[in-house]
Amino acid sequence: MTADTRLDPHPLAALFPLMTGAAFEDLRASIASNGLREPIVLHEGMVLDGRNRLRACEETGTPPRFRELDGADPLAFVLDANLHRRHLSESQRAAVGAEMANITRGDFAGNQHVPSANLQTPQISHAKGTVQTHR
Repeated sequence: MTADTRLDPHPLAALFPLMTGAAFEDLRASIASNGLREPIVLHEGMVLDGRNRLRACEETGTPPRFRELDGADPLAFVLDANLHRRHLSESQRAAVGAEMANITRGDFAGNQHVPSANLQTPQISHAKGTVQTHR
């Protein structure tokens, strides 16, 4: 990958907000001092996990490292990688939950970047307040 090649974020990566403020500045300072410790995860040519690390690498001139997703379900990977690792506020977690509640297999049907067969997202029925899994 050349320096002038831009990687787009994967649509599932957008479930989580980009880091801002002191949190991003701390990450940027760490990468400037210590280099990139965790590689950026790609899925079908897009950044699935590590948008903030990639941005910090670009801003500090640190060479990024990449790895491909190892065949895991991309949605499950993004959730595992971000829900417990990131320090999200209650409102940010709620926003992620709302996005997840609105994802259906049809949202990504025809999108070559998200294998719809792997998406088994719970759908929330607002009328009944129940959670149902649609396949």
